[in-house]
Amino acid sequence: MLIRKVILIGAPALVLCSILPVSAQKLMDRQLDGLKGRVMAVRIEVAHLAKDGTPDENGRWLSRLVSYDANGHKTEDETFYAFGGLSYGKHTYSYDSSGNLVVETHEINGNLQDYVQVQCQRPAFG
Repeated sequence: MLIRKVILIGAPALVLCSILPVSAQKLMDRQLDGLKGRVMAVRIEVAHLAKDGTPDENGRWLSRLVSYDANGHKTEDETFYAFGGLSYGKHTYSYDSSGNLVVETHEINGNLQDYVQVQCQRPAFG
């Protein structure tokens, strides 16, 4: 009986140890958003339906636009409201050659609202 308990306790620990190295890989924004393959842009539209399943008077409207670069990093993200007529603003992201986020901006109607410069410090080894 004692051996079965040790095996049952040890088996999940072994599974966790084998998963951790895989999950330590750096995931790109495209993967974090649940996309597979070389997706470059996503357009999300919303359609409200009446009870009979037909589109209501508002029809279909733009909800969000997201763009990715060739490496899978998110480069632009814009969300809309008021049935696609108005934007909450556009977020733009820039990365260094190592793929680290270095600048994030937020614009509303072309006017810069926020500018964030991100600094990454890597630990020195040796």
